[in-house]
Amino acid sequence: MAFYIELEGEYPLPDVDGKGLDRAWDALEPLCELLGVSSLMRFFSMSESQQRHFELEEAQLFQEEWFVATEGLKTVRALLAHHQDDVARVNSNTITDLRNFERALALAEQKGIRWHLSIDD
Repeated sequence: MAFYIELEGEYPLPDVDGKGLDRAWDALEPLCELLGVSSLMRFFSMSESQQRHFELEEAQLFQEEWFVATEGLKTVRALLAHHQDDVARVNSNTITDLRNFERALALAEQKGIRWHLSIDD
């Protein structure tokens, strides 16, 4: 599985592998709480067609949500700052994914484009 950023509308994004975040997910989520920022999962959403791809039942379907980039940037930048002096202990793919997320969210913030976190299987 891999995590990626989806922008509202048709906007190209830098390639984000997203598998580094998946591998580090169990460590990153509690770290967000410790750092006092929103969990990355707080920004998770999917379109109805994506939900159907994952074979969700009708009763499990939820409304797709979009978020302003500023909040996501706070989370990503807090995680990067926390690991800045400790990069050796973190998988380099995770740092690369976070940096790519930061670039994508900075672009979204600059252009006023909303986003959400999504997954690919």
